This record gives sequence, structure tokens and C-alpha cells, in this order.
Amino acid sequence: MNKFRVWIKQRVKEAVCRELEKSVTANATI
Repeated sequence: MNKFRVWIKQRVKEAVCRELEKSVTANATI
């Protein structure tokens, strides 16, 4: 159960980082 929660946290962190990178690159393009 604990491993599962840690895994979810990692996945969420990766998704957030990707979204941040997308917005940063979009802002840089504009």
C-alpha cells in the first residue's frame, strides 16, 4: 500500500513537471 502511494506521488510529480515545461515553452514561444 505504501509503495503504491509513493508511486502515485511520483507519477503526479512527473505530470506536473511536464505541464510546467509545456507552459514555460509556450510562454517563451509567444
